[in-house]
Amino acid sequence: LAGIIRNNVQRVNEVIENVLQLSRRDRARPEPVELRPWVTRLAEEARRANRLDEGQIVVTVSPEDATLFTDPRQMGQVVTVLLENAVTHYSGDRSGLSIRVSGGLAADGTPFLEVGDNGPGIPEDAQARIFEPFFSTRRNGTGLGLYLARELSEGCGVRPDNVPAPDGGSRFRLSFPDQRLLV
Repeated sequence: LAGIIRNNVQRVNEVIENVLQLSRRDRARPEPVELRPWVTRLAEEARRANRLDEGQIVVTVSPEDATLFTDPRQMGQVVTVLLENAVTHYSGDRSGLSIRVSGGLAADGTPFLEVGDNGPGIPEDAQARIFEPFFSTRRNGTGLGLYLARELSEGCGVRPDNVPAPDGGSRFRLSFPDQRLLV
């Protein structure tokens, strides 16, 4: 019984923290961000926090020296949410988890950053609702992670999308429509 109470208290605390974080959100403070080292640092922090092995999160950015003008704190929170989602939604032994973070230019010239994984993917009936507050596909999820990610992204002028992953798993794309990559 004590374990159940402790778990529920942790869930409520997580909800409160997420709501407070959203309400305390500052205005975006864009600055030049060199994409590869920034994303690599975020990926390494997520790898350590989730006790993943080297190579389970792979970062590729092309061109290598691409720089975006964005708020690194707020967009860092977004990327962290996407990485955490990939880990928490993976079923089975985590040693089989593979996360890919890629950045560069889309075919239309829009800079992007993607986080993809080899997990179970998002059920088709849930895809339209994943960015809604308090909607979760996990029994013990708060439903605030992707909602918070969307709100922070949009506050920075970034469009978050769930895009089909042809090889299965989940894939989220952050598009920076009003920017050009600085190289």
